[in-house]
Amino acid sequence: MKMYAIELQNHDPEVIKKAWEKYRMNPKNVFMPTPAQLIQFIDDGRPDVNEAWAMIPWDENLSVVWNDEISQAYKVAYPLYKEGQKNSAFFAFKEVYEKLVFEKRKKNIKPDWELSEGFDRELRISAIKEAISKGYIDENKANYIYPEFQLSAKENFLLESTELKNENLEDQRKRRLIIKELLKAVSSNDYEKLEYLKIESEKLIKREV
Repeated sequence: MKMYAIELQNHDPEVIKKAWEKYRMNPKNVFMPTPAQLIQFIDDGRPDVNEAWAMIPWDENLSVVWNDEISQAYKVAYPLYKEGQKNSAFFAFKEVYEKLVFEKRKKNIKPDWELSEGFDRELRISAIKEAISKGYIDENKANYIYPEFQLSAKENFLLESTELKNENLEDQRKRRLIIKELLKAVSSNDYEKLEYLKIESEKLIKREV
């Protein structure tokens, strides 16, 4: 028991207690776990290897919010995947990912999530929303790793609160573009751009009247 206490001392007792419970509830586990096995059952917000593998954006238009362990394992698996050796790529990914996760968990290092940006802006926003829904990050972290996410939220609010249905398609397109550019200009303190957008907005308002 002294050995367990020493080797698990970096972790909160409640975290270890939950790891014990997860280990006991797995019907495959019939022997007393070692400290290393308990560390594997710690829930620190990192996805298991299958979920991590499913997160990888093989298409350059796709984005993903991932951590360093997934990113590093992906670099090892990528050459095999591109050669069409998908099974080999997965097992190479699995070996590296599980090793890195174990080392981080052993030292009680929390996952650090970052955005890997694809070319499609809307898919970047979707990736961030998915990461928030899964509890990987909160909105503050989302705004930090992708400042435009905050603008996107404001943009959606303005678009939804604006009566667009009675406008023709061209005016709808112009209004949406102005709102997007307006938020960017406000964020970057681009006063010259703000003046220009103000004039364009007034043109639309006069047309409505």
